[in-house]
Amino acid sequence: HTGDSVTYFGKGLSPFFLALSQWFGVLITYMIMKPFSRRAIDSGVSAFRVMLYTMIPSVIIGFAQSVALWVVQVGVLKVEPQHPVALFGVLVFVSWVFISAIMALNTTLGPAPGRLATMALMSLQLVASNGLYPPEVQPKFIQWVHSWDPMRYSVDLMRYALFGTNGGDPRMIRATLVLIGIAVGSWVVSCLGLKHLRQIPERDLHPELSV
Repeated sequence: HTGDSVTYFGKGLSPFFLALSQWFGVLITYMIMKPFSRRAIDSGVSAFRVMLYTMIPSVIIGFAQSVALWVVQVGVLKVEPQHPVALFGVLVFVSWVFISAIMALNTTLGPAPGRLATMALMSLQLVASNGLYPPEVQPKFIQWVHSWDPMRYSVDLMRYALFGTNGGDPRMIRATLVLIGIAVGSWVVSCLGLKHLRQIPERDLHPELSV
């Protein structure tokens, strides 16, 4: 006889850990591969094409990661999502958004500072994402981060795919629109950063002589 059960405890934490793993996966990807190609930058093609030169392989890697996460969740852990096809689509979509955002950090700050900023944002987002603790019981600063946290909207979408939602819930549409806006904004920032990298600093044209 079962008295008290925690049947949905692991499933309840799945949206948080899925979103976190997608962000961490992109972080590792850009630790292994370069976030941009110096050769492509110097080739003279448009900044958008330079961005796609790195983004397309990254999206392929992110797609493979999404497949692995879906198989583990549904096939290995036997987590039964309300919308299994939507869960796979959300994983691919979130991976693309995170790739866009992290690429923007790397192109504007540089590879090493970009990785540091990515890790710092990951730590900040995971406490503000509403995946573990409600933001209402957290400090005001965390509540402010929660208002724009990309991981928060990713968790919302994954909760919808896993548990469904009542009709008329605006969070799913809002999360989708916000994440698309973050991705498009990140593309703009990446293109501007790549254009800036094409400019050769004066210190490189006229290096200082050292004795």
